Amino acid sequence: MTVITQVDDATEVRGSLGEFLKLPPAVETTDHALLAPSAEWYRVALQRVTQVALDVIDARAVLPLTEDEAFKRPSDTAVLLIPCLSAASDSYRRACPSYESTETFWLDFFRRPPARKLVPAGRWLWNLAG
Repeated sequence: MTVITQVDDATEVRGSLGEFLKLPPAVETTDHALLAPSAEWYRVALQRVTQVALDVIDARAVLPLTEDEAFKRPSDTAVLLIPCLSAASDSYRRACPSYESTETFWLDFFRRPPARKLVPAGRWLWNLAG
């Protein structure tokens, strides 16, 4: 699980998660690459994919391919996932009302993140709902 919080809130969030998970979560220092203005697209993409994944969970939908399949064949992934996400996720439908917004969603889904230790935003779909 990855949690991003303001530095001032880190201790409180860590304590809350520690109680919930019964494990002390690892705390990392501020990731400047993630917080940089140039990474705004990535933060937006993470939020969108997270909202879609939560909808998929709520709908009890089954993703039609695995994470490995999706990232080995990115050109086929949108074609296979769009029917599932469109049916299961209000968030996906709101994020993709036009050709341009749908294209942006899928480009950002696979786009290289702003730092090496980060993963493409699309991987969060399987991290949460897969």
